[in-house]
Formats: sequence, C-alpha cells, structure tokens
Amino acid sequence: MERFLRNANVLEALPRAELFERALSEGAQLSNSGSLLIQTNRTGRSANDKFIVDTPEIHDDIAWGKINKPMEEKTFFNLLKRVNAFIQGKNLYSQHVAAGADVHHQKKFRIITDKAIHSLFVDQLLLPISDNEKNTDFNILVVSGFKCNPDIDHTYSDAVIAINFKAKLAIIAGTEYCGEIKKSVFTIMNYLLPKEGVLPLHCSANAHTKTKETLLFLGLSGTGKTTLSASPDRLLIGDDEHGWSSDNIFNIEGGCYAKCIGLNRRSEPEIYNATNRFCSIIENARFYPETRDINFDDNSITENTRSAYNISKIPNSVKSGLGNIPSAVIFLTADAFGVLPPVSMLDPKTAAFYFMSGYTSKMPGTEVDVIEPTTTFSSLFGEPFMPLKAKVYANMFMEKIEKHNIPVFLVNTGWIGDSGERISLKFTREIISKIADKSILKYPTLQDSTFKVHIPNIGDSYIPSRVWKNLNDYENACDKLAQKLINNFRNKFPEDNSILETGGPILK
Repeated sequence: MERFLRNANVLEALPRAELFERALSEGAQLSNSGSLLIQTNRTGRSANDKFIVDTPEIHDDIAWGKINKPMEEKTFFNLLKRVNAFIQGKNLYSQHVAAGADVHHQKKFRIITDKAIHSLFVDQLLLPISDNEKNTDFNILVVSGFKCNPDIDHTYSDAVIAINFKAKLAIIAGTEYCGEIKKSVFTIMNYLLPKEGVLPLHCSANAHTKTKETLLFLGLSGTGKTTLSASPDRLLIGDDEHGWSSDNIFNIEGGCYAKCIGLNRRSEPEIYNATNRFCSIIENARFYPETRDINFDDNSITENTRSAYNISKIPNSVKSGLGNIPSAVIFLTADAFGVLPPVSMLDPKTAAFYFMSGYTSKMPGTEVDVIEPTTTFSSLFGEPFMPLKAKVYANMFMEKIEKHNIPVFLVNTGWIGDSGERISLKFTREIISKIADKSILKYPTLQDSTFKVHIPNIGDSYIPSRVWKNLNDYENACDKLAQKLINNFRNKFPEDNSILETGGPILK
C-alpha cells in the first residue's frame, strides 16, 4: 500500500478540528449548531456498481448473482493503476480505525480518502485504535473524485465499489455518498466474522437500563432500526450493525448514520440532539439561510437525508459497545399492502422463512432511483451486504435462536388497513415496550390463516382483518402479498422447499 501511495501527500490521522476546517474548504457548510452540511453527487447507495473480485480462494463461498457481481482480478488491478495515476500529487487523508467492539473479533482498517469530509465520517463512524495497534487487516481506498470509464474499467457507470478479499483491499470511486464506506466495512466484516463463529446482523440493539436485557431490531433502511433503538428509557448499543458471538452482542461500529428527514426534537430527541453537534455530518439536507438551523423537512435534494455522528453523542449509549445475548429478536418490515399486523410472534419455522425472505417496502431515497415505497425482498434483512450464501447466516441464526430459546417478533412499521395511513411511531413504540417488558407474552394469540404468524389479541387495531373496511379487499391484498412471498422464496431458494412449506404463507 505504501508503494502505491508514495507519490501522493498522505495526511495521517489529522485532528478532528483540522479535518473540519479542510472539509469547509472543500465546500461543506457550517450549520448554526456546529454540524457540517454536505451535498453529494449520489444520494444513496449505488447497488448496481458493487463488485467482488472473483479469486479461487473465495469463489465457492460467495453468493454470486445480481448483488454480488464478480470482477476479474486483472480488471481490479487495471482499475487500481488508473486510480493510482489519478491521486498522484493530491492530498489524501488516512485513518487507522477498527470495526467490532469485541476485541476478540475486532478487525483493523486503514481507510484512505481523497476528501477530508470522508475522513471525518470515518472518524465519527468507526472505532479508534492506539498508535501501537496500527497493523491492518484490510485497506479501503475512497477516491470520490475519480470517474470510471465503463469501456475501460468494465463498470456499469462512472462509479464503482470493488472489494478484493484476496488482496485485502477495497476501492470506492466516483461516488461521494458516505454510506458506501460504512457498508463496505460491513460487507467485509460479514465475510470474515462467520469464519470465527460470529453471526453478523444488519440490526440495531439496545439494553434495559437495569437488567441489561438486550433487544435486536433487524430491518432495512427506513423501517425504524435507528429510531426504535434510540429510546430514552433504554441504553443504545448500536443502530445498524452487530455481531452475535457465543457469549455476547457487539456493535461493529462506533457511530450512527441515521435517516433524518422529518427529524424533530419532540419525537426523536436523542437523534436530534446528536445531529445538532460539532463534527456531526448531515448529508443532502438544507438549512434555513437566515438562521442556519437545519431544515429537516426539506426533501428537495432527496428523501434520504442522513446524519452521521459518534455514538458518544447519545447520552444513554453503551460505551463498551457490548450487550448480552438477546432476550428477544424483532424483525422490522414496512408492509405497503397493509395486511401484516403491527406485531406478531413467529415460531421457529416461520422465523426461518421470514428471516430468509427479508420482506419490506424499500423506502424512498435509500438507493438511487427509489422514489416511492417499493416491495422488496432482502434476505436476512441485509442481503446487499451479505457476501456469503444465505443459508450460512440463516443456519447460524436459527442455531442461536433455538439454543437460547429466544422469541422472535415481526413488527410492521408500514401500513395497516386501507386508509393509506402509516402506523404511527407512538403506536410502534408502545408495541416495543410490551415486547421489552414481556407483557406481550401474556395475551392470547390468533393465528393468521394466510401468513402463519401469531397475533396477540390485544385489540382490534392489532388485527388487520378488523381494520380493513372491506373484507374482500383485505383477502385480495393478502393473496397478493402471499404470492409475492412464495414466488420470491421459490426463485431464490429452490432447494429449500421444506422451509417454504412449513413457514411460508398459504394462498386461499
């Protein structure tokens, strides 16, 4: 790596204040609260531009397909040569950081960027290491100013995210979106951790202030992982990425990357206050010119406005990043059909089906060109970041659930009924409280005849068939979603008919 960087001006581990100043000189704007506002050339992840370098050492491990697209070694190193020529004589910013709060499974990264704001993002989002710990497990080179040539670089566009596990090097080029950095680290960890018996999960986690009982929230962006885990009466372990080892849950990151469209002090005070702090980074939002206060309701750039801040800015966070084996696991889904109950309980068979299905409605802005809720299936509630075959993660998950007898809940944060109104955050938080204190287990349950989930009989508002105005419309909507669930599972996992038959929905 040093030979590659010898003709660039590499600035090592600059203080936050200096990175802050340099970010301003690059075009970032200072808000009234001391946070930095930036606009990026892409406002979401560029899923089509992600590649994994195909080598004999990893070929049989990877779930190759639309998400994990192969890149030849020769293509990768030709791209690296072109990037090398681009950075000659330029300032680069280097950070030595770690991923994984559990030191037994921690990996050390050197992340080099061509913009100070990206180096500041790395400083906020990942874990610090001391000078004598700067041995590196993986390098990531972020060159947002470099534009790929698809004819030369064999890419789909002028951007690329290419991970080479053999060379222990990733290249992110052509995109300024900060989320590509954190998700590349997550993808790398998701390849490495299972080899150590650790299950990586796309989830948030929090713990009871006294008993330390831990909840996991699995879900895609926009389903409520960050919002629901940042609760004033619980301790935040992390908002997005965790490892589940033989004896604990640990945060993979050291910061949060929260969607902040519509953010306000009243409903989400923890995230609001952490966002309005020195060195927090806010992507693709605007402020009021007369006050420089952030206008969180402005979606003129994107719905996917983001706030990046260190987890220490959440007062009731777990500083160690460690939690106990979970007392409950919660699958979050935003059901656009309005037929899934606000909360239901899953037996092991249905848990396996819904974990491998990963159904939700993709929220606007989380990926390029997503402008309205769109039905999507993301295996393991994080398929874009899971390079190994889905059964590897699914088998580990079910082993842990069954070993510790952990209840699994499906919580719908989307829509219910045919009114067109989304389930309120207040209502969902009441549900999470019932799960946390285990009072939800005291209610008798009704089994949904289509989706095989068990609905706590708390009241009519918890039972979709009693919310819909027209029963025929409800049953038709159920069949539409059930058919999508079945078709998706058959297409992705044709060899797992038993899981579909025992845990999947029933068409009427």
